Amino acid sequence: MRHSVFTFLIFLISVFLCHSQTVTGTVLDFKTQQPLESVSIYFDNTTIGTSTNAQGRFTISYNDAIQSVLIISYLGYQKEIISNYRSQNNITVLLKESFDSLDEVVISADDGLTREQKLKIFRREFLGNSTFANSCNILNEDDLVLRYFKNQRKLNVSSKTPIIFRNNSLQYEVSYDINVFEIDFINVKVTEEYEIYDVKTVIYEGSVFYKNLENFNERTAKRNRDKAYKGSVLEFIRAIYNDELNTKGYQIFDKKFLVPPSDLIIISPSEHPDLKKLTLKKPITILHNKERSTMKLNVSEILIDKYGNFSNSTKVEFAGYMANQRIGDLVPLDYNLEK
Repeated sequence: MRHSVFTFLIFLISVFLCHSQTVTGTVLDFKTQQPLESVSIYFDNTTIGTSTNAQGRFTISYNDAIQSVLIISYLGYQKEIISNYRSQNNITVLLKESFDSLDEVVISADDGLTREQKLKIFRREFLGNSTFANSCNILNEDDLVLRYFKNQRKLNVSSKTPIIFRNNSLQYEVSYDINVFEIDFINVKVTEEYEIYDVKTVIYEGSVFYKNLENFNERTAKRNRDKAYKGSVLEFIRAIYNDELNTKGYQIFDKKFLVPPSDLIIISPSEHPDLKKLTLKKPITILHNKERSTMKLNVSEILIDKYGNFSNSTKVEFAGYMANQRIGDLVPLDYNLEK
């Protein structure tokens, strides 16, 4: 049975909640101290981003809903992640050059799978296999480094540059900067007649930025984005916080038995009025629109807020429908907040 785990550098619960604020800063080369122009600045897993000007300066605004880390990314340089931007008025970021020592001989070595076979697996497990995922086109696949470790039945994927893909169904162009992408297989059998890839776990972590396509179709985007949002982890966490599981159509099961959510999900106040503590008495099964998911906490409790942010994301496991929603099915954290 496939079990999937996904994590992002996106969930940062902070007690320094505030109203609309602005982050300003300057990005410089670490060695030369010269300003860097056109550096990408964005809040992880959102549509909120900007770039530096000729003087290396940037300004970016945020509000209470944004609990993501701030990403500073520039081709040829090491990515910087800033989490304490709320406590700073002006930021100076020194980017260090990135020196890649990857051995090209290793990349092209015969590891039992062809590059096209590895790409096929990666597309399915990264983008997904849904209608939305199948509308996605990766624009820079040549940048991907795919390594299959035959004895361990493990596939690792990395890239020197962020993966850029168009999601034609959701009308987004997405930039995804991989930190970790790893697939563990139960079984791999490849012959001339058939290919079998039984996946045990998929773990991926990275930073992501969304923007509308150039030829943005608002009607298509709204219809498909709403469909992707309903039943997602993002909507589910928001529904828990706002006590809307029933009204949003979520059913909670203890094994095969339907139970009131409060039987297994404990919500209690935290030290901060805008955050709540979430505890699960045991792993839960979730049914929404006939789709089944499970949720398990590998920590005693997590903090959640009304925007769908939650802490300790690497300690939260989803399986089933919610976990199988890959990047091609997801909307950013700031989606639907205008409502």
